[in-house]
Amino acid sequence: MKTYRATLVGVLISVLTLCGCANSSNVAVKRGQQAVDPSLLPLACIAFTTDDIALPLETVELEETSMHMKIRAHVGTLDPSHPDILTALEGNHRSLSLVILHLSPGQYRLRSLEFLGEKRSYFTFDLQQGYNLLFTVKPGCVNYVGSLVLSADWRSIRMPTPTVGRVAETNFQTSVTIEPTARRDAKWAVDVVPGMASLPATESPLQNQ
Repeated sequence: MKTYRATLVGVLISVLTLCGCANSSNVAVKRGQQAVDPSLLPLACIAFTTDDIALPLETVELEETSMHMKIRAHVGTLDPSHPDILTALEGNHRSLSLVILHLSPGQYRLRSLEFLGEKRSYFTFDLQQGYNLLFTVKPGCVNYVGSLVLSADWRSIRMPTPTVGRVAETNFQTSVTIEPTARRDAKWAVDVVPGMASLPATESPLQNQ
């Protein structure tokens, strides 16, 4: 079990601001696209799962390991009820988000995730604390990475009360696991984004090294 941070912010726009220290990116392929330009290849499809809670995914921060280049991908929308990324429920307790990004060939490390919470709050997960989550993007194809699953006793978390001009924070215990869902994700992507059906694809499993 690792300790991660949930942060209460003053206004929603603070969550949506891209960090100036990293290259910014957006979702490369959106739900419902009938055609996907092959020049966008390679693509990386990464699934993020929250267990026992549904949280809208806002940002994914990556690092290209050879050049140590940080990439902050804004994947949320101003209307979380109509996301560009693929979302679904699995059973009666899991919420899934499938992010499709254009990345150059190479090895990447997952650095952090941000999810929207209630009452202008967001959950920040520093994935570098005790983990080294790596995947490889191969050229000329769609790379299906698999799933990162986040679990916690969400009901025990109490949002802190901010004071004037300050941001309040609270810590809570979270477990992080990897699941090999590349085949499921490939079928999901093609079902929801018909334009991906004609693109070459491969499995590029996420690993904790």
